[in-house]
Amino acid sequence: MLLARQRPQNSSVLTNTELRSVGQTIGQMKRIASQYRHDMDGFLGMCPAKFFYFAKKLPYVEDNAAAASFVGAGYVEPDKDGYEFVQRPAFTLQRGGDCDDRSVMAAAYMYIQGVPWKFVTVAQKPYEWDHVYLKIFARTDGIPNGAWLPYDITISKLELFQEEIPKEYQKLPWYKEW
Repeated sequence: MLLARQRPQNSSVLTNTELRSVGQTIGQMKRIASQYRHDMDGFLGMCPAKFFYFAKKLPYVEDNAAAASFVGAGYVEPDKDGYEFVQRPAFTLQRGGDCDDRSVMAAAYMYIQGVPWKFVTVAQKPYEWDHVYLKIFARTDGIPNGAWLPYDITISKLELFQEEIPKEYQKLPWYKEW
């Protein structure tokens, strides 16, 4: 079972919602990106390429480290297995986050820019995920009509529009674009 923990506007944890599928977790991530998209208003007008390289410099913080930082304040109990601790974009900007936090932040950024996007989940086993990132619909000099291109701000070695996921994984039932 997955449990998404969302951080609200001015406190650390708003709800603990039991989610029974990756789809429900992605649904919550979409809701957080939409609801808190204005956390990204300071980046309005920044091109996606520039934001990509800015965001990649933010610290990578595991869910358990993020959760543990709030235990002292009495907000959450950290759990090592089966939990996703999804935070709003403002928190990711302040202290970093893992792939789901960064993906929510990037999705919120794309909302304010008016760029179509979707989440991509990749797993070695069904009903869970090992990694999540975005694909954005972009027009470039080489693709004047546009195409869905990877926008992964988590993996430091990747450049803009590069994807680490091998093409053969994309044929597996647990590679999914949302």
